Amino acid sequence: MAGDLEGFLKERLRPRPGPLVDALTEEVVGEHQGASLYTLGQRKGLGLYKTHLERYVVGVDPERNVVYVGPKEACYWEGLEGEGVNLLADLPEEVEVQVRYRTPLCGPGWSP
Repeated sequence: MAGDLEGFLKERLRPRPGPLVDALTEEVVGEHQGASLYTLGQRKGLGLYKTHLERYVVGVDPERNVVYVGPKEACYWEGLEGEGVNLLADLPEEVEVQVRYRTPLCGPGWSP
């Protein structure tokens, strides 16, 4: 099925179910369908219907097959690190960064 990212990932990565853990209390609050299927900040599709609290993915540990969830405030990270950056041009010493297309620019956001 075209555009079915979850199906594509399931077919290629063979994810296995594991625990959804509350990042603040360390309590198991549910079960996920495979750590590789979740992204930081994700809110939908967690299967936490028995709680009145909104929960977001705040961490993923693929080696232990654990997905951590928490309140929206736990998604406010202080920084972002990356590896294997592929730069197509020389960058100035300071640049602004936009994490999502609907968010404002943050800067300076680059340190080589």
